Order: sequence, then C-alpha cells, then structure tokens
Amino acid sequence: MKKENLFKLWAYDAEAKMWANGKENVPEKSLEAIESIQKKTESMRTELYEFITTIEDPYYRVLLNYRCIERRSWKDIANRIGGTPDSHRMALQRFIDENF
Repeated sequence: MKKENLFKLWAYDAEAKMWANGKENVPEKSLEAIESIQKKTESMRTELYEFITTIEDPYYRVLLNYRCIERRSWKDIANRIGGTPDSHRMALQRFIDENF
C-alpha cells in the first residue's frame, strides 16, 4: 500500500458512495465508469485491509481502520478511543510518513 493510495481510496470511496445514490438516471456508458470506480475502491480497500493486519501496534491498526476504512471523523475517533482529534490525526500522519 502506497501513501498516495490511502488518499485515492478516500476519494474513490467518496465518489462511489456519491454515485451509488441515484444510479437509475445515469446513462449506460457512465454506469460502466461508475462500476470501474467501485471496483478500484474495493481492490484498494482489500489491499489496505491486508496492510493493516501486518501492523504490530493495535493503536495504528484501529486508527487506520476507523479513518481509512470506516471514514470516521477525527472527533468520532477521539470519542471512541479517548484523546483528542488532533493527537490521533498527528499520530496517524507520523505513522504514514514513517511507514509508507
């Protein structure tokens, strides 16, 4: 998993969810493009799941899962595991910078 793929996954996931609502009015050619985006998203998500399972520290596994897979806000993450949104955001950024 590459660093830029984390950000692409976030964008692809947001786009796939956007297109999932209201596909009935989309032209056939566009539906193929949407399905391609959804396949990319699932492929990248699988790659991220596989990467997360290799991380020894459970804190970073939880952060990556909550933020990148479940797309939770930093505030929600802090409410779930304690600490502040900024402390978790900075910790994950450091982890990404050091490991990707």
